[in-house]
Formats: sequence, structure tokens, C-alpha cells
Amino acid sequence: MGTNRRATIADPGQEGLVTRLQTFDWLEALRAAWARTHVRWLVGILLVALVLRVFWVASVQPDPRDGRFDDTVFYYHAARHLAAGEGYVVPGDAFCVFASTIGCDERPPTAQWAPGYSLTLAALFLLPGDDLTAARVLNVLAGLALVAGTYYLGQKLWDRRAGLLAAGAVALFPSHIFFTSLVMTESLFVAAVVGLLCLALAWTLDRDAPPWRLFVLGVAAGGVAMVRPEGAMFVIVIGITWLAVHRSWRRVATYSGLLALGMAVVFVPWGVRNAIHFKAPVLGTTGVGQALLQAHHPAADGTPNYLIVADLWARHADIPRPEREIRVSNAGTREALSYAFQHPRRELGLIPDRLVALYGGDSGAIVWNRVPGADGQRALSETWADRWSVVSDVYYYAVIGIALFGLPFWLRRMRGEHLLLWAPLMIYTAMWALIFVGEVRYHLPLLPLFAILGAIGVSAAWERLRGPPHDTAAD
Repeated sequence: MGTNRRATIADPGQEGLVTRLQTFDWLEALRAAWARTHVRWLVGILLVALVLRVFWVASVQPDPRDGRFDDTVFYYHAARHLAAGEGYVVPGDAFCVFASTIGCDERPPTAQWAPGYSLTLAALFLLPGDDLTAARVLNVLAGLALVAGTYYLGQKLWDRRAGLLAAGAVALFPSHIFFTSLVMTESLFVAAVVGLLCLALAWTLDRDAPPWRLFVLGVAAGGVAMVRPEGAMFVIVIGITWLAVHRSWRRVATYSGLLALGMAVVFVPWGVRNAIHFKAPVLGTTGVGQALLQAHHPAADGTPNYLIVADLWARHADIPRPEREIRVSNAGTREALSYAFQHPRRELGLIPDRLVALYGGDSGAIVWNRVPGADGQRALSETWADRWSVVSDVYYYAVIGIALFGLPFWLRRMRGEHLLLWAPLMIYTAMWALIFVGEVRYHLPLLPLFAILGAIGVSAAWERLRGPPHDTAAD
């Protein structure tokens, strides 16, 4: 009967029948997918992730307009001005109440923060509806994409069991849930990073990759770096993995050139825009100088020090914006490098402090949800903040502990593509330990990788004890 129905598709006069048959085929595909156990498990995990994130967003709603002074104020108001067609500017109307360094009617161009997140928000703010609701919906959807991407990496790099375990761990990860309520880059950035690794795994590791795929991968990598500049480090991760898998310098060089070409599509317009406004080449951000100075300074302690930043800006108070951003960045970079080279012993002593600041707990989202001075209607109480901080830290250490415990069960079965999991840990750790200060929220992109490593360990241990699963082959 199926054959007879398909035969009628050739009849141009049966358009209504064609539509019904196409719908029937689509439904059959859905039924076939739903018949698979792992698909039902994944859908269940995604539903759990959705419910938890929606519940948190409905219960805790920090507002960038509630009197707080943090990054959410910039991202929200910068996006509002972008949506109004005023360009990527410092929102003086939001910051003038906190200091006398900018007037309430000033809107100078800025490159202090990467523009990707603000541009994404601005696009959402053009849609009808409440803008903060749109921002939180974006975070929820990013969380679901992160769970799905984690499953894909886990099942491709090991098996379906590992994929489901990793997806479940990420769905329940407290810090990822807690960041959902904040107008900050974290939710989008982590989902974008995992998506980039999924593309690299799917398109470039099993066979010769067509040039267009490498180009698109480069565009995606540029987009990730435009959300947070440290996202560019994952290009190094991908390059290391290529070398381990393909074992050909020539192929890696060719792949890297095509990827760089794709990244240029993103970075060149940003650089041209900055050259016009700042009369200076800025391919990254003008915030790099103050970030470096916090790490390499007599008062540095391995953690963010905003007094150092305030002093740096105060020393250039007589310079008008936007030139002031360039002067501050250049001075910060110059002073940081000078201090680092002149005090090598102290630089070595700061490495443990930076690592503790980076990996010491996982309650950073709670800190940002509860900002002193904010007067939001749904603020997180001090009691619940303490409780959720404990939950977040315990869960975080448990996932890392499981990953370490399971490592011996699959250590000898590692393959080159597993560097997609290990290389970010090494590069990120080195970056924050040697170059910048640490903060617990900076390790957020590594949490899905910890979850996958732990899931692979559990799956490998189970396999050794009970035998291999029937469907170890990823599809």
C-alpha cells in the first residue's frame, strides 16, 4: 500500500494528496524515532531541563534596572540602544547614576565588551513582548541546546549511555540553571561553545571535510568569540584535535586556513567599525588592558580587583571617550607586561591563587543573582542564597569526583578525538592561571565537558561489569 501511495506523487493534479502523504511520512518518521528508547530518554531529560529552568526564572528575577551595578546593566541597556538604531555604545543613561565619569546624555561608541550577546539581545528586543522575558527565554533555549549538544558529544565520543548520562548531569547542573535568570553571556556562550565542538566533531574528524564546512565552522568560531573573546581559544582546541586525528600538518594547515577565512568574515567588519570610531586597530576588545592589569599588579591576588580598574580609568579621566578606552587598554597592557617580566617569582606565586579562584566552587551564579543594593521584587533571600550555594558546590565537586573515579576504566581506550574534551581543560586552565585572574563563573564552559568525562567513566565501568550495551554504535 505504501508503494501505491508513493506512485501517486508523480501525478501533478494530486497536490492535496501529496501534502497528506508528506505529512504521513513525517509522522511515521516521528513514530520511528519515538520507538527508540534513547530518544524517549533524551526527550525526558530535555523536559526536566526545561521545567527546572522555567521554574527558576519564574521564581528569581534579578532586573538590570533594579539599582544593581554589574555587567547585566551594560548588556541590557547596550542592547536597548542597538535595537533603537543608536549603535553599539556605552549607555550613559544607565551608568551616569553610579559615577561622574560619563554624562546621562552621552552615548560614546565602545569596544570594551564583545558585541555578540548585545547584538543577539537587540534582535530579540525588536520582537513584540517584554524584553527581559525575551532575554530569559533565550537563556532557557540555550540551556536546552546545551543539553542536546552534550548528549551528541557524549554518544559520538563514547556511546548512547554516556550521552544520556552527560545530558542528564548538565540538565541538573545548578549553576547552569541559576545563570538562566541573568541577562549575562554565560548561558548563550556555553551553548555556543558546545555547539562549535559538535560541528567540529561531526564535520571535520571522520573524513576529508569539504571546504565549505570548514569555512562555516570558522564563521561559527568567530561568532562564539564575539560573545566572549576567550571563545577563540576553542579554535586552538580544534586544531590540536585535528593534528591528533589526521596526523598531517599539511591537512591541519589547510583546514586552519579555511577556518581562519570564515572567522575573518566575522572579525573584519568588527575591526573596520572600531578603526573608524577609535582611529586604532581593535580586533578584540578594549577591555583586555584592564583584564591583564588585574592579574599582573602589586595588589593582584588572583581574583578580580575592581579598585585596580578604577585607578587605571581615573588616571586617564582627562581624555574624552572613545579615545579613553584605547588609552586605558594600552596603558593597562603595557603596565601588566612590565610587572610580569620584572616580578617572575611573584607571578609564579599567583598561579595557585588564580586556580583556586577559577575552580574553587561553583556558586558564582548565586552571587550574581543576589547583588547588594539591588531592590528587585523577586530577589534571592540571603538564606536561600546560602542553601543554593551549598547545593551548587556539592553538585560541582561530585561531578568532578565521578569523572576522576571513572578515568581508569577508559584511560587505555582514549582516541584522538577525545582531545575535544581534554584540550579545553588544559588550555583554559593555562589561560586563567598564567594570563588572567580567575573567577568561578569562568569555568562554566568546562562543566559540560566534566559531565561527559564522568559519564564516559560511568559507562565504561558499567560496560566492564555488565558487558557492552547492544547499541554502542552512535548514529
